[in-house]
Amino acid sequence: MTRLRLGLAIDRRGLRAASATRPWRGRGALCLRWCGRRAICVLMWAALGLHLAICPPALAQKSGPHRITKVDNTRVEGELREVAGGYEITTRQGVVVTIKSKDVRKIEKLDASAGGAGKPAPVDAAQISDEEIEELIGEDGISDEEADDSEINSLAPLPLNAENVDGMKKLAGEKAAVLETPHVVLVYTSTKETARRLATRLESVYSWTHKFMEMCGIPNVRPEHKIEIFFFATHDEYMAFGNSVGGIPPWASGFYLPSLNRSAFYDLADEPGMRQRREAVNQPGVSYRIKQRYNGRLKRYSDYLNRTVIQHEAAHHMQFNTGVLDRRGDFPRWLSEGLAQMFEMPPGKKGGSLGVTNHYRLVQFNMMFRGGTAKVIPTRQFIVQDQEGWPDAYPQAWALTHYLWKKHRDKFADYMRKVAARGERKQTPADRLIEFESIFGKLDEKWDQAFVKFIFDIPPSREALDF
Repeated sequence: MTRLRLGLAIDRRGLRAASATRPWRGRGALCLRWCGRRAICVLMWAALGLHLAICPPALAQKSGPHRITKVDNTRVEGELREVAGGYEITTRQGVVVTIKSKDVRKIEKLDASAGGAGKPAPVDAAQISDEEIEELIGEDGISDEEADDSEINSLAPLPLNAENVDGMKKLAGEKAAVLETPHVVLVYTSTKETARRLATRLESVYSWTHKFMEMCGIPNVRPEHKIEIFFFATHDEYMAFGNSVGGIPPWASGFYLPSLNRSAFYDLADEPGMRQRREAVNQPGVSYRIKQRYNGRLKRYSDYLNRTVIQHEAAHHMQFNTGVLDRRGDFPRWLSEGLAQMFEMPPGKKGGSLGVTNHYRLVQFNMMFRGGTAKVIPTRQFIVQDQEGWPDAYPQAWALTHYLWKKHRDKFADYMRKVAARGERKQTPADRLIEFESIFGKLDEKWDQAFVKFIFDIPPSREALDF
């Protein structure tokens, strides 16, 4: 069968795992719990939002640390300066973000002495929120007055391969449309709004891939043209395309195809399990209030999964096209999937993307190895064999990668440079083990105990799963 890099296991198995983190106990009961005061609060906030949209925010002071809340509820903090038509904020990373007046909902002055933005601090990738990154790469742009030429060139827009895109449109069908961003071209059959929202995530992952390479010292390889991705409106369209390129497992909600160097996924609002739940709640006799609450819950969950899948598959795609991994080469599957999971966490209350704990995978890891009957595979074995049954190996691949990134950053950077430099050169299982232990030390029981303890000591956060 055609070689695939498969996406997240989200079908019935994945839905059960996610449900375990915030159980859906009794469909009617869930909806009723969301009624009453919560509904009133939603209406009050909606009214307040309308007022703020109509009434311009009070003019802030022209300097000092401030927080700007935009009309879409994203926020940027830093040193504020008023400019023609809006404001400039210098973030703690020293990046200047321009925000138009029409996009500002609220301006708040921060107390630098009490932990406000103050002067820009050195970059710490583990602390930069995904909301902030979205602002830095948003349509308002970044001031590049102090950026060096290499950074500007590495993130410069990529050319479009028009011939390739024409072929993609034919494969996707008559309804297919095209959406371009600076580094990605999305051929989609979904609504334009959904495609635009997910295209933002693609650009975010591209930016974070460059940041990851910079932190690890991996030489950047500039792609020849924009990253090419399919996004289908329905599960049936997605499966038909998957079967046309060699077939995909029914549990895969997205995949990267190295032979074509393209990714494909679909709107998970049309996932069969999602459809069944919507049909159940929309039957005659179910009250309008319950329908509204439950359908809203389903939409938030499918939106969360869409962002997760697109970030996961985009991470594979970006990493195989910028020099992190060689798609024609020999690399451990745990590393490929672990890296993709480092980038899959959608933006939320705890941030998102690189450096943030993936609580979805953390919960799965705990369920399998702490509360379940399965045992963590010894690392010595895990790193040298490409595991079978990959839906069950994802959590350990994420956990190992997260552990190395958090606890052994310098060694992990050294390891990544070696993997990137290897290119297409093959390795035996013995080669993999020797290379790994030469950097991280002997993989004995003590090493495994430290690894597992580190992961178990991370407190899972349901709040971080925004659905």
